Amino acid sequence: MVWDGTSLHELRADRIDTVNNHGTGCTFASATAALLARGGSVQDALAAAKSFVTRAVAGSATWRLGHGHGALDHSGASWPVHASRSRCAIAAA
Repeated sequence: MVWDGTSLHELRADRIDTVNNHGTGCTFASATAALLARGGSVQDALAAAKSFVTRAVAGSATWRLGHGHGALDHSGASWPVHASRSRCAIAAA
């Protein structure tokens, strides 16, 4: 859920049944910050970051790494980015 000061936006995705979710918050924040730094709008950056995290969780869903909550598949979650100097447009994967 994202409140932009006037309206509430929901970032939805299907639930992925896995214990490999360690780092989802940090990954989401880092992806959002990187996209904002490239000139993307807040709404576009949040939507693309959510999509990236969802793919990273899905990519690691079947991994069995030690005990507890495992890592995300950051390398398998990359997305195509088309950017100009003035703005950043994220192509949804």
